[in-house]
Amino acid sequence: MLIWVYNYHQWKNQNNTMFENPKIAIWDDLMKPFQILKELFNEKWHNICSVNDYPMEKFDALLFVEFPTLPFLINPYFIKWIKLKKKMYLLLMESELIRPSNFNKNNHKYFEKVFTWKDDIIDDKKYIKIYFPQNIKNQFNFKKWNRKLCTLIASHKLHDHNYELYSERIKAIRFFEKNNIDFDLYWFWWDKFSFKSSFINLYWPLLPWFSLLKKILNKFFLKPFPSWKWSIENKNITLSKYKFAICYENASNISWYITEKIFDCFYAWCIPIYLGPPNIDLFIPKNTYINKNDFITYEELYHYISKISHLEYNNYLKNIQQFIEQDKAKLFSSENFSQIIYKNII
Repeated sequence: MLIWVYNYHQWKNQNNTMFENPKIAIWDDLMKPFQILKELFNEKWHNICSVNDYPMEKFDALLFVEFPTLPFLINPYFIKWIKLKKKMYLLLMESELIRPSNFNKNNHKYFEKVFTWKDDIIDDKKYIKIYFPQNIKNQFNFKKWNRKLCTLIASHKLHDHNYELYSERIKAIRFFEKNNIDFDLYWFWWDKFSFKSSFINLYWPLLPWFSLLKKILNKFFLKPFPSWKWSIENKNITLSKYKFAICYENASNISWYITEKIFDCFYAWCIPIYLGPPNIDLFIPKNTYINKNDFITYEELYHYISKISHLEYNNYLKNIQQFIEQDKAKLFSSENFSQIIYKNII
C-alpha cells in the first residue's frame, strides 16, 4: 500500500525531508516521529512519503497533517483527491488556537478517520486517539549543578484568542528582566514587532507593503528584550545549562493538549515551570514540574525557585526519571504514535 502525506507546512513536503531528516524543524529531532512512522510502514512492506515525491494517481490513500486550509477549496491536492475518490485521513496536531479549522467537525466529513489528542471527540471509530509524539529517552547525562537559574525558549508571537499564553510568557520575561534576575531568553523574532490580531497575522503578510510596515513598527514601537540571547543550535544542550525553564504551552484551558515542551525540559533535567491544559495531572505527575498556577505572583514564584533546597530539587529530578521510565510516559512515544497511525490506515 502506498500512502501520500501532505503537511500543512509546505517546506516539510520537499524531497521527503519530513521522513528522512528529523532535524529540519525547530528543536531537536522534532520530526523523528515521522521518520519512525516511515520505518514502520517499510518494515511491513508498505510505503509512506511526501506529496511532492511521486504522482498522486499512484497512491492508495492520502494523510493530511492538519486540515488543509486556507482556504481548503483552493488546495489542489485536496480537490484532486476528492475527484479521484480515494481514501483520505486527517492528523490533527495543532490546537484550535493555532488552527481553528482543525476542530470544525464539518471539515471532517471528507476523511475516513481523524487522528487527534482531543479526548472529548474520540469514539475509536472515526476519531482515533493519539498523543503528541515524543522521543522518549531513558538516559540523563547532564550535570545537576553549576547551572544558571532560569530560561525561556520560544518564538515571539502574540494572539487574540482568549486562551493564548503568549502574553503570559512576556509577563514572565519582563518580570525577570525588571528585577535583574539570572535569566536568559532564546529563539526567534524577539527583535521583531508582533501583532496580536490573528486576522492581521494571517492576511496582512500577503499585502505588498507589509514588509515596509514591519520595518516602521520595529523601529518605533518595538520594546527590546534585554535578556534575549538570539537562537540556539540544540535545545537539549541549552536547557541543560539551567535549573528551571518557563515552559508554557501556546494555550491554556485546552484539555489534553500536551506538546513536546514539557518533555524537552525533562530530558535536560531542567525543571519545567508549566502552564497548559487543566487536566495535565491525568497524564504527567504533578511532582515532576512546577505549576505556575500555584503562585499568585511572579515574585512568589521567584522566591520559591531561588530558595529551593538541594533535596527538594533532587526530588523533582528523581520524580522526572521515574515518570519517564513508566509505561504511562510511553503513551507519548513516537513508536506508539506510529503504531496507531499504521494500524488504522493499513
